Amino acid sequence: MEEKNDQKTKSFVLDQKKEKKIVAEASDLDKIEFFYVAPKKFVILTILTNGLYFIYWFYKNWKAVSSAINRKGIVFWRTVFAPWFSFGLFKIIIIQANKHGYNSKKSGYYYAWLFLIIGGLFSGVSSLFEDAVKNGQISINTLNSFIPLTLYVLGFLYLLPLIEVQKAINFNNEKINPNIGNKKSYSGGEKAVVVIFGIMTLLSVLGLIFTFLAPFFGWDY
Repeated sequence: MEEKNDQKTKSFVLDQKKEKKIVAEASDLDKIEFFYVAPKKFVILTILTNGLYFIYWFYKNWKAVSSAINRKGIVFWRTVFAPWFSFGLFKIIIIQANKHGYNSKKSGYYYAWLFLIIGGLFSGVSSLFEDAVKNGQISINTLNSFIPLTLYVLGFLYLLPLIEVQKAINFNNEKINPNIGNKKSYSGGEKAVVVIFGIMTLLSVLGLIFTFLAPFFGWDY
C-alpha cells in the first residue's frame, strides 16, 4: 500500500516537473500565435453554449502551444482538466504578450487563481441549492424562479478572467501578424451555433419568466 502511494507521489512530482518544462519551453519562444477571437464574440458563444465554447477555447490555445514547442499528446488532458492547467497556459500567454509590448500588470497565475476561485464558488453555490431542495429548506418553485439567475451571474463572472486573457492574446497575435484578419466575424458553423443555441436559450429564459410569474397569477405548470 505504501509502495503504491509512493509511486503515485513520484508520478505526481514527475508530472509537475513535466508541466514546468512545457511552460518554460513555451515561454522562452520568440512568438506563439494563440486562438484569435473578439472578447464579445467569445462571451456570446460561451453563454449560448452553456460553457462548451470555452472548453473549445482551451483546446485551441493548448493546441497552439503544442504546435509551437513540437510536443504531441499534451492537449487532450489539459483541455479536460482546464481549470487546473490554466495556470501554465495563462502564464505562457501573458509572458508571450508582454514580450510584444502588452505590459500586463497582472500575472498569468493571478488570472488562473481568479478563474479557479470563481469556478469553485459556482460549483459550491450549485451544490448548496441542490442540498437545500433535498432537505426541504427551499421549494422547487423558488429554485426554478431565483436560482438560475444567480448561477447566470456567477457564470458571467467566471468569464471575466478569460476575457482579460483573451485581450492579451489578441494584442499578441496582432503584433505577430498584423494581417491576421477579422476576429469579430462568424464562420458558418458559428452562425449555426448562435441560431440553434440562441433559440434554446430564449426558450429557457421564457420558461424562467413563466415559472417566476406563475405563482402571482395562479397559472398551473
